[in-house]
Amino acid sequence: MILIFSFAFGAMLFIIIRVIILLFMSLRTAKIAHDSILKKVFQGPINLFFDVTPVGKILNRFSKDMMVLDNRLCFNIGSFFSRFYQALAALFVAALAVRWILIAIGLFLIFGMCLFRYVLKAYKETNRVESVTKSPTLSFLQETQSGSSVIRAFQREAEFIEHNNFLVNRNTLANQVSMGVWTWYSIRMDCLSSFVLMVACGFCVYLRSKTDPVLLTLMLQYIVTLQMYSTYTLF
Repeated sequence: MILIFSFAFGAMLFIIIRVIILLFMSLRTAKIAHDSILKKVFQGPINLFFDVTPVGKILNRFSKDMMVLDNRLCFNIGSFFSRFYQALAALFVAALAVRWILIAIGLFLIFGMCLFRYVLKAYKETNRVESVTKSPTLSFLQETQSGSSVIRAFQREAEFIEHNNFLVNRNTLANQVSMGVWTWYSIRMDCLSSFVLMVACGFCVYLRSKTDPVLLTLMLQYIVTLQMYSTYTLF
């Protein structure tokens, strides 16, 4: 009982330390990035920067990019390390119970990394396209709000609404393509995890009278969670 309580207290203590460190590092990174971007914008020349750079592109840097640094970066890093160590724990327990499963685990790691490197290029490009298509939307919205009186005076509301819908649909399509790339990757990682689970079940049936049933049960329990951990570790 004392040992279990010690492990639980230690895990809680390390989680609190990890969250505090990631939070302060994320805030410091966001502050440095914001000050650096703001300084560059203020120092930009009128004719070479402000006259040729859309307002939506500048707003996108101070809205979405800063939002990623403020809200998503620390949680993504923390989630990555958490899933990564949980996936390692699942593989370690499986190898401890049945050593022959290391062959399936090795194939899983090799194909998983090859699949990750293959998908990463498409995922980066779709995120870039999503960011590029968002800037004109913000710029058009800002310009429409500034010239709303002129638009109503010339009765061009329908034209501007149609163009705004076109920009929003293009950005939504880019976002959906990005989600489709992640779904494509997730399905294939699920197939690899199912392969490891099938091999583990085969070893459990074959070694049911030669290996401790507790270890076999523990191995199956950890292998079942491998599917979720492996998918969210790499993305």
